[in-house]
Amino acid sequence: MTVAALVPFKDLAQAKSRLALVLSQDRRRSLACRMLDHVVNILLGVTDIGTVSILSPAAPESDAKTRWLLDHGRGLNPEIADAVGKLDASRVLIIHADLPQLDGEDIRALVTAARDHDVVIAPDKAGTGTNALLLDPKAGFPFAFGPGSFEAHRRIAAEHKWSLGIVRRPGLSLDIDDPADLAAAGLTE
Repeated sequence: MTVAALVPFKDLAQAKSRLALVLSQDRRRSLACRMLDHVVNILLGVTDIGTVSILSPAAPESDAKTRWLLDHGRGLNPEIADAVGKLDASRVLIIHADLPQLDGEDIRALVTAARDHDVVIAPDKAGTGTNALLLDPKAGFPFAFGPGSFEAHRRIAAEHKWSLGIVRRPGLSLDIDDPADLAAAGLTE
């Protein structure tokens, strides 16, 4: 199975804005870039991942091993749908860039689950959001990232009668949204 990874990444001017009370804009930008680099390096180290593309409004500072796909500002879900259509793979992994504890075993767990399921979801720590989604890019999956996305993605899979796998692992669940997440990830300074 060839998996293409897609990593949505916000404009740095808006990076981690919910952390503004505890981190300056420069520190939020630096944190966002460090986490993106971490996620990309983990993906590049997993043999099941064929390509890594970053979906962003501006070309990120990254090495030549990744591909940049322009985010035109139409909203996360339409941008992901458009980007997925440009990827040549039997499966696509959409994974967020703010997973500081992600490791290779997390990615391998997603890929393993995809061997037996049409759609694989990794929920966030609260069980309400979707931090990673692995699926067939030709299935026409209607993405529903945003508040309540975990349940929305589960419902979409059920409505289409796609088999669903759920992977719950610490490295996939801890995304950085608020100051408590920084502390949980050991990122406080």
